[in-house]
Amino acid sequence: MAKKFKFRLDPLLKLKSHKVERAKEMLSEVSHLLYLKEDEHIKNLAYLDDMLRTGKQSGNVLQMQAVAYHNSFVRSQIEKLHKEIEKLKEIENIRRMQLNKAMQEEKVLTKLREKKEHNHAQEVLKEDNAFMDEISILRGTRRDGDR
Repeated sequence: MAKKFKFRLDPLLKLKSHKVERAKEMLSEVSHLLYLKEDEHIKNLAYLDDMLRTGKQSGNVLQMQAVAYHNSFVRSQIEKLHKEIEKLKEIENIRRMQLNKAMQEEKVLTKLREKKEHNHAQEVLKEDNAFMDEISILRGTRRDGDR
């Protein structure tokens, strides 16, 4: 009876698989946050553009000053969002590299497992063939002995 295949590094492989899943989740979180910030940035740009196109040229000084302050505030918010987006892009690239590294580590162990499993299957096949040969030899010697 052939031994069942057992890969000693299965716990490590499971750990690497978990690491890959966690890296995927972390990348997904950053990508989602980046998407939200970019969407907010686009909306603020559109708002500023709309405000500048439809801005009042007449009115009292206080109203004009309030509009100017509001424009300045929106511009600073746009700049702040732009910086946040750049930082998130850097973080996204780092997370992507971490995911690639984790996937490579997992792939190495997976390939090793496949190779060991293939070698085990070959050994089992050799053992089975040797066993069948032995049975046929024993049958042959019994037949010769019975004559």
